[in-house]
This record gives sequence, structure tokens and C-alpha cells, in this order.
Amino acid sequence: MKNLICLLGILFFVHVHIKGQSFDRNFYDLSSDGMEQLNIRIFTDYDKIEIGGEFVLAVCFDLEEDWHTYTAMNTGKNRPTSIILSLPDGIVVNDTIWPGPVVVESSKGGTNMIYDSDFMVLYKLCANKKINPSKIGVNASFQVCSSDLCMLGEASLETQIVTGENKKNCFYDGIQKELKLRKK
Repeated sequence: MKNLICLLGILFFVHVHIKGQSFDRNFYDLSSDGMEQLNIRIFTDYDKIEIGGEFVLAVCFDLEEDWHTYTAMNTGKNRPTSIILSLPDGIVVNDTIWPGPVVVESSKGGTNMIYDSDFMVLYKLCANKKINPSKIGVNASFQVCSSDLCMLGEASLETQIVTGENKKNCFYDGIQKELKLRKK
């Protein structure tokens, strides 16, 4: 089963496109939360991390075709996408990396910054002290819209991390590639 999960993870990263970031749908047969129009999945690039070591938490948003959501910026027009992490004592956030949004003209005038295809938010985290197997929680809230309907949604997910000798997992290479794309 673990090999199947790793294989699906690799397929996911092979299908990430630089601009559209379209995810392999088979990847999302795995555990997710949200709603039909937008599902969220989380994973890290390490199963174990040394004390003082950095690792990445990926929060993946899977949007149905013809739906969009908004950035984390509160413009007062739409509900921004919000992600709240619940971190165990000893884990700190070093950096948060959102992808660039698409800027579209609003029918009511002005512009909106949206995501109209699948996207991933990356959190660079650090383990400052020994951590027994602990859970990292992610709570996300969002507004998802089509051309004629908007809905509010929420998702809650957890993943586990433990300190020890560094142990990369099957998502490591894909996350590193995504980090390099974001630096360009």
C-alpha cells in the first residue's frame, strides 16, 4: 500500500504543469477533505526529520473544472482562502510560499486575484527539538465559485511527523522541484 501511495505521489508530481499545475486525478483518490468543487490534501517531504532540520508541508488544492477560489489577500470583495496550521511544540514556520494568482477583471469593476486550477501552498517548517510522533493539523477555509454560484467551504486534515535520522519520503523530489519552480 505504501508503494502504491508513493507511486501515486510521483505520478502527481509528473503531472504538475508550471503554469496550470494540473494534478493527476488518481492522486486524489487518497484521503482528502473539502467539497466536490474543491478538495484539499496535505503531505510532507520527510517521514522523519533531524532536530534543527527543515522540511516542507504541502497543502494541495484540487479545483473542479470551471471553478475558482481566491487568494489569501483580503480585498473585501470575496472570502480569502485561509490556512491555519496547528503545530506541535518545537515545530516552527520558516517560510510560506503561495503560487502566483491569476488576475481577472471583475464583472462589478476592478480586478480579482484567483486560482482557477489546482495549486499548492508550501510551508517550510523546522523541528527545533525532539518530537515524538506528533500531528500537524491544517484547517482551511475558502470561497469557491463558478460563473453563477459561490459557496463557502472548509477542510481539516492531519499528517504525522517525528524527529530522528532524516528519512525522505516519496514526495521529496516532487516538492523540491516545486520549490525550484517558485524561485524562478
